Amino acid sequence: MLPIDREQLYKLVKAFSNPFNISTPAHKINGLLHDPIRAQELTRDMMMEQLVKAEQRGRVLTVALVKTICRRVSKETIITRACGIPATLIRQGCRYEKLRLELRGGDDLGHPELSDENIWDRAAHNEAQRQRAALEAGTITTVRWPPLHDGTSTRPHNPHGEKLACGGLAEWREAIANACAPHVQYEWDDRVDTDERSRMSAEQEWEQATWTPDATWLADHGITADMIRTIPEQRLRDAGVDPTALAMMAGCSMPSRRVDTVNRVVQDRMVAERMVAAYRGRSSSSDSILTSYGLPVRVARTMLAYASMLAEHDVEDGSVEAQALWDETCDRLNRGKRRRGCIPGRAGRLEAQRVLAEWQADMRSRFTAVAQPVLM
Repeated sequence: MLPIDREQLYKLVKAFSNPFNISTPAHKINGLLHDPIRAQELTRDMMMEQLVKAEQRGRVLTVALVKTICRRVSKETIITRACGIPATLIRQGCRYEKLRLELRGGDDLGHPELSDENIWDRAAHNEAQRQRAALEAGTITTVRWPPLHDGTSTRPHNPHGEKLACGGLAEWREAIANACAPHVQYEWDDRVDTDERSRMSAEQEWEQATWTPDATWLADHGITADMIRTIPEQRLRDAGVDPTALAMMAGCSMPSRRVDTVNRVVQDRMVAERMVAAYRGRSSSSDSILTSYGLPVRVARTMLAYASMLAEHDVEDGSVEAQALWDETCDRLNRGKRRRGCIPGRAGRLEAQRVLAEWQADMRSRFTAVAQPVLM
């Protein structure tokens, strides 16, 4: 067969790295990262690497061979390289994401009585039971015990709470957040899918958008800010309306635990409300919201915990007592095998506050640049 030309090769790689096509490896990667552009890039890079290796081994790149290589790229290897975590955590993370989607549903509202930690542990115990049954049946010879949410092994008779080196739910979240961090673009990106990027961003926003009445609609229907304040937040969510965005549109401030928590770091209630209203990520955790706007994950995680400690102990930031709370917060977050928080000590606190101050200024500039319509 004739070798494939360069243009055909790029078209095939582009097709097989489309995260919106359920038959592609990129679609499965996107199911974990929830970032279609990043999923496309990671998958495409792996495909190109495998194609180069095939050429170096003397194989002729035909259309059939390129299709075979693109179909068979290892999803586990892609995630391992992107996240820097071992296979044990990747496999358990995949089970967790699958079970979470089944229980929570596409709107992320199902089974509110179950925390993410409960779902992670349920997935781990299910896998442990499956492997034990397979061991008894003789289909496998060893059991690879998956980790619980705190990194503890599911192995029976574990009185000392042995923890696996791979970690648990917190390490999985951090790895996924790091995998979606800003990254280097490759030379041939613009040639292959500049238009594809715009289309993917538009599709992602369209799929995740919620409906919010505008000021004209509210005025036409005689709905005032006082009336909106009396509507339970959950009732609005059930109707597919973002309560924070609706409150902003009506010129009122609706209580929201997410906004309150985010505001501990943002320190500007209006900006925090607009950030939460504009957020379109899958996870509703406060650190996910903050990191989605560019705040480093360790700074976000530490500042949230630090602000909570200050409020709990009624201590002002900058005092001697505050420094002790900062050190305690950092030590607690960094207790595991991997550092999850900022550096303790005065220098570490000042550096984190410098990064935070620059980010806060950027957020104020970004979210106060456009005036919001207010219902009179």
